[in-house]
Amino acid sequence: MAASTPNAILIIDDDANLLAGLRRNIAGQYALDTFTDPHAALTSLRQGPMYAVVISDMRMPQMDGFTFLRQVHRLCPESVCVILTGANEQGPAVQAVNDGHIFRFLKKPCSRDELSRVIEQACQEYRNRCLRNGFLYRQTKNEQGPALMEAEAGVWAVTGYRGIDLAEQSFRWKDMTLPEDRFNVQAFYERAWAGVLPDPLEHRLCRKDGSVIWVRNTLLNRYVHGDMTLTIEGQIQDITEQKRIERNLEQARRRFEKIVANVPGLVFQCQIQSSGDFAFTFVSHSCLRLLGVTSEQLLMDSSLLFQAFSSDDRSSFFSKLAESAEQLSSLVWQGRHTRGDTERWFQITAQPERLADGQVLWDGLLMDITEQKKSEQHAEFLAQISNENPTPVLRVNEQGRIIYANDAAAPLLTLWHRQVSQLLPQDIYEIVLKASEGGRPITVEQRCVDHYYSIIFSPVRDSTDVNLYARDITKIKIAELELRNANQVLIEHDRLKSEFVSTVTHELRTPLCIFRNILSNALAGVHGPISKRLRENLEMAQSGVERLSRIISDFLDVNKIEAGSLQLEVDLCSLNDVVLETCRSLKLLAAAKKIKIKTDMPGGDCPAWIDRDRIVQVLVNLIGNAIKFIPIRGHITVRLETLEESFKISVQDDGPGLTPEEMARVFDRFVQIKTLKGPGRHGTGLGLTISRELVRLHGGRIHVDSEPGKGCTFWFTLPRTAKSQGSEPAIIASSPGHDC
Repeated sequence: MAASTPNAILIIDDDANLLAGLRRNIAGQYALDTFTDPHAALTSLRQGPMYAVVISDMRMPQMDGFTFLRQVHRLCPESVCVILTGANEQGPAVQAVNDGHIFRFLKKPCSRDELSRVIEQACQEYRNRCLRNGFLYRQTKNEQGPALMEAEAGVWAVTGYRGIDLAEQSFRWKDMTLPEDRFNVQAFYERAWAGVLPDPLEHRLCRKDGSVIWVRNTLLNRYVHGDMTLTIEGQIQDITEQKRIERNLEQARRRFEKIVANVPGLVFQCQIQSSGDFAFTFVSHSCLRLLGVTSEQLLMDSSLLFQAFSSDDRSSFFSKLAESAEQLSSLVWQGRHTRGDTERWFQITAQPERLADGQVLWDGLLMDITEQKKSEQHAEFLAQISNENPTPVLRVNEQGRIIYANDAAAPLLTLWHRQVSQLLPQDIYEIVLKASEGGRPITVEQRCVDHYYSIIFSPVRDSTDVNLYARDITKIKIAELELRNANQVLIEHDRLKSEFVSTVTHELRTPLCIFRNILSNALAGVHGPISKRLRENLEMAQSGVERLSRIISDFLDVNKIEAGSLQLEVDLCSLNDVVLETCRSLKLLAAAKKIKIKTDMPGGDCPAWIDRDRIVQVLVNLIGNAIKFIPIRGHITVRLETLEESFKISVQDDGPGLTPEEMARVFDRFVQIKTLKGPGRHGTGLGLTISRELVRLHGGRIHVDSEPGKGCTFWFTLPRTAKSQGSEPAIIASSPGHDC
């Protein structure tokens, strides 16, 4: 039996048939033990773990139910007691519930639903008892023996021990107390036995699991029985969490005192009392060094703070104090302090807070700003040089305090809500720190109402100060905005142009297909014999239609590339076959100019994952350009090479070559470097652009090597590893927005 679970139930009844019926009703819901003998049940309670609920019959031959449940409560006060009554036994049960001796009573026979409902309520009560952080106890002592301990519900949650552990093992309570606390605990109880109720005692206990807790032991009552037996009643409260909080507060207080001691100024707290008098409630010990009076003296007499300040300074302070109290605004005050022949400047900065009783409390800091004042006076002297500068100029110190600003800096100070001698906003101060630490000027832009400023944060040589030089760049920003707007217009025009070209080229493909079919049929004699002159005209028309079809295809490819909709149908192909077949298909075109095409192939096969038609398109563009642009009887060499991680295909000619400027532009759209005169010889200037994008989609790159007069070598690479792995053909799509 898993009686350690919160749902362990113990039922005692001398009627075995009733127990069997109860077991059937709650079978599977709870861990259940049943007994017909209450003495055996008590033995089980002593030796085993706790039960959440104990249900007892009221009338049993060996022991009545109330007596049995009182024993259960003594052994395990966390267990929730329920009594079973007969039809005429409800009166005592109701009284026992009202007196708190039992939790509930059940009238026999009870329904399964009623039994489950009461058990669930009792289990919830058990869980609540196991979460208590305190318990009541009773100790009884006579002259013959040691004090006996009886504990109420909560003892298990606090100590980890059951009531039986304390009731039947008198030494347990003493052993739980830590050795260093036992003397105080013993004296505590000796006073109680002597007739004096001592003050609550806080000490430590060792729980059953070995953990140490803090408890508060409070005696509630003491009385003497007729047989001279003494009884004391008390309460144990777990205050471990309270002790932890107190310990943390004490550590925080010590850290605060340490921080205050290291602050280079006087930390104070003050308030205006209900009588209207100004008084300090806290003053750090640095006041003796700064003001010549002790913190104790200032706490007793706050007027000692102002005795060395002039009457005007005192009047200014109390005026600002009243304004701060009324508006709950920060208090900032400066005054000149004279002690003997020494004159020093001090500044008070304080933040007000309105308390629940309506009084105002200030937390503040008094700082010696004598050196700062000297720096300001020096800066004011230097300001005469740059005050007439029409651009904003400021100087700040390493704390971020503005020590100088010329008249032109007024818009920036207004934007920052600052004045000279005040600290910069945090974001601006961080830039000052970066410039100071880096030792280099930093430039940022900031908008000020309808103007833009470029601010240079420049560290001052041999100083920790930083100068701020601002320049009005409003006209430049307006020009940038106009340029961006114009650029957006151009982008929109380019988009409309692309849409127009795409629409026109799509619309032209259908009629061109019709024209091509008509011309092919006419040339094939489908419509009858044609004359030689007509054939020449038809062949010329067919050549023009083919050229126009290629131009339309180029435009469509460019639009697909720009839109990211161009897809490659990749499959494993032999580059050897692709190169050789492409060269054979172009030999007739080369022969018209008596140009020889030579191929240079490697010894082995070169398999690659490619879109065969698109690589053929790239080769046709490169070889076709070479045929067009080199002289008659020229030479073209197409070479396939195997590199470490890729294959390289190059097309070399002995034509006029390209200049460096031409090579830089040769892959741009609509660029025709070598324009040849004559009909049918002009291209769109898109072939190399499309070739570059097709190679890029394959994961390769394309390049040209050339010198004027020494021909050109266009070459591109294809990766040896597939761009899409696997044995099946794959689709590779272009990404939109690529600049081709």
